[in-house]
Amino acid sequence: MAFPKQPHDIESGRRALAPYNFVPLPERVVTLAMKDLPDQGIYGKDHDGKNLLSGYLDCELTTASPLYVRAGITPQYFQLGKDTKDQSDFFYVRDASEPVIPGSSLRGMLRNLVEIASFSKVSSVSDKRPVYRAVGDITSHGENYRKTLMRDEGEKHYTPLMHGGYMVRTATNDWAIRPAKNIGGTTFARIRIDERLFDQLRKVKNCQTAFEIFIETGPYDYVEVKGGFLHTKIARVLRADPSPAKGLRSATLARSGWIFSKKTEAVIYEPDQNVKPLDLDDDQIDAYREQLSKEAKKLLGEKGVLVDGHPVFYVLDEKGKVFFFGHCRMLRLPYPRSPFECVPESLRRDEELDMAEAIFGYSKRFENGQTHAYAGRVSISDATLVPDQKDLWFAPNKTVIPKILSGPKPTTFQHYLVQTRPNKFQIGRTRDGRPKYEIRLFDYASRSPDETVIRGHKLYWHKNRVALRDIQETQQIKSDGDSQHTQMQPVRPGVKFCFKVRFENLSETELGALLWVLQIGSDERYRLKLGMGKPLGMGAVRVNAKLHVIDREGRYAKLFGSDKWHEGASEDETKSRDAIAAFQRFVLGELNEKVARQLEELERIKALLHMLSWPGPDPALTRYMEIERPDPTAKRGKRNEYDGRPVLPTTAQFFEQTISASAPKTAPAKVASTPVQRMPLQEDEIRGVVEKFGLGPNQSYGFIKREGSDKFVFVHKSQLSGGLKTLQAGQPVIFKMGKGMKPVAIGYEDKKDKKVSEEEAQDVRLETQGSPQTPAPRPQGKQISQPTPPPMAPVGFSGTKEKIWVTIVKLMSGNKVQVKTDQGEEAACTNLPGYPASQVGQRFRANVTYEKGKPVKAVFKGWN
Repeated sequence: MAFPKQPHDIESGRRALAPYNFVPLPERVVTLAMKDLPDQGIYGKDHDGKNLLSGYLDCELTTASPLYVRAGITPQYFQLGKDTKDQSDFFYVRDASEPVIPGSSLRGMLRNLVEIASFSKVSSVSDKRPVYRAVGDITSHGENYRKTLMRDEGEKHYTPLMHGGYMVRTATNDWAIRPAKNIGGTTFARIRIDERLFDQLRKVKNCQTAFEIFIETGPYDYVEVKGGFLHTKIARVLRADPSPAKGLRSATLARSGWIFSKKTEAVIYEPDQNVKPLDLDDDQIDAYREQLSKEAKKLLGEKGVLVDGHPVFYVLDEKGKVFFFGHCRMLRLPYPRSPFECVPESLRRDEELDMAEAIFGYSKRFENGQTHAYAGRVSISDATLVPDQKDLWFAPNKTVIPKILSGPKPTTFQHYLVQTRPNKFQIGRTRDGRPKYEIRLFDYASRSPDETVIRGHKLYWHKNRVALRDIQETQQIKSDGDSQHTQMQPVRPGVKFCFKVRFENLSETELGALLWVLQIGSDERYRLKLGMGKPLGMGAVRVNAKLHVIDREGRYAKLFGSDKWHEGASEDETKSRDAIAAFQRFVLGELNEKVARQLEELERIKALLHMLSWPGPDPALTRYMEIERPDPTAKRGKRNEYDGRPVLPTTAQFFEQTISASAPKTAPAKVASTPVQRMPLQEDEIRGVVEKFGLGPNQSYGFIKREGSDKFVFVHKSQLSGGLKTLQAGQPVIFKMGKGMKPVAIGYEDKKDKKVSEEEAQDVRLETQGSPQTPAPRPQGKQISQPTPPPMAPVGFSGTKEKIWVTIVKLMSGNKVQVKTDQGEEAACTNLPGYPASQVGQRFRANVTYEKGKPVKAVFKGWN
């Protein structure tokens, strides 16, 4: 069946940013027959009668950005009670000053890419159900959350579905919840916050937020909420005292922590000793422990509510069993499905064999309880330093404390799950006649695979020219109790390592899978990813490999022909090309692909190549979003970028709308030291980056952030030059300054808190950064014309202009494409190489032939 697909038309206001994206799921798995696997240690032929291949790949790995793989914790560190994060050494074998990349890390990198390229199963996905809370969420996700905790009685009347109780240890040392007494239809009441009273209360033993209290309550009935727009059923505390008194009953005040504008706390009635405790299973206890945040541990203690006698709130399922529990009324709830359960069953069948398993090995457990294992036929050595290299380390003093990588996790379902309706849509009008919109998203409670599936394989974007400031923590670090920061000793870009990939008894197709991945790794336009710190741009590596195939008959015929063992291995470029071609034919054939001639033409593989593209997009477009992002147009100057749960676009949409799609990204060997080419400044000119544009009723103004300054400059579209009609956020520009509007004149409430210049930008033009191989970000939507295009061919010109830059604008039949020169002239182009596959937006050099001033044909001449 066809699975839900992420759309390519997410509106600009609904698009999220992230340092990662996804290679989409395959429509189907390409499988192999287990009976065709060769016996271990026997060298023969494959099922087609061809000789199985053995040999090795000599590989040289060059770091293109800082790289770090952590060393294992030493016995000395362990005895001192140190955590792994406190061990900063790069992995090593004998000498900590000689970094080594473990073969296991290289194996994981290669296997992951082989899984994607060979359309193997999707199996390395968490089977734990995420836990969530959605208080105040206005999307469909928040609506579903509230339905679990509140029963809709109709006409905007709601009854809480949570209950109060107490944690207890059973005779078997398991956890259970003893329900509180049900008084008047509820087990808890609400009390108005009174700090003078609360300060007199006695703490419950071993509980940080629970206090003994004596109360009198009113009836359990509906009260008005939000000015009468809603009605919620509650019991109110009418009288309270720290000591017993006539007319008061015993209860427990359960404080849930400070929240702005909170007016009440919950009071849970005393335990009901006549009711049997409700059992909790180990999975529920494990899920509770895993969802405990650092804030919750600070409030409740390290164990949370897992303390005998601790007050809790809980929700029951339809069978009357505990669904989940927590310390407050609006508790976190587990989703009914895990990410693994959102992988279509046809893509994760354990009884089937895929190519990654056939090459790297597997251990399977079948439904009948039987197990079956098969050893991999590939072994990968550690990568050791190429000799005679100096200044290996990235930081002057070796050790770096990196920024905390606390970005979105799988609970951020709007990123990790396919959202087929990411844009808001109108559902009616408000009471005052304004349009009313709704955002309907799918989460782990949605039906899978009917409504949604996981996005696919998660990969991180590359970030070229990573500087120490991009990695190093700049905030002041508290030495006591800091459990989040770690230490590392990354090596610098340009460090070379060498390693071997040995293979035995691989078919030509299987060897081709390995070589296809390594071919991408050696291409100037791509880099692979390895090690820690990927969201910060670390771990980009280039791998060059040479194939050596062993001639077994020749080897044994000359085994003792000299004073050394005769290996019978020889470098074989022809075999490499043949194996890659065989692999591609096999996969395309199994997929019943009728149009594509190479893997690179498939949408899924295009997404993979997008993610591996070097030097990668503008880092400003591949950052984590922020809860408090500086924004001169927002109230208080900050904006929560997570509001409305924006959705992560596909790699294709990202490339098309934010950078020049699939432009060749060749780079010199010394990547880290390559300077960015910039347009020279004229007198009084200033550089900056567009922060926002298209504001106001006429979408006619915006702001530029000055380079090297935290001030924003006002700009109106009337000040754009060079034929510009508009600007886009993130565009680099050059401008001059002139007298302009005061900050208060553009809608700011507090002048002293807004770092907005009292001048405005004049004569604004785009700045193209980098060479044609590394184009500046392309604006979203319509292409902005450049201010000074190169001259067109003279009128009546006949002849050939050699090696000029062209861009593919249309794919044609055969090996032809329609291209456009930088002057806007179009012609059909031939002689393109078969690899990589042609794509709209690709740029290269071509010889363009003119007749009487008009281009008649073009011939491909290279990527640079």
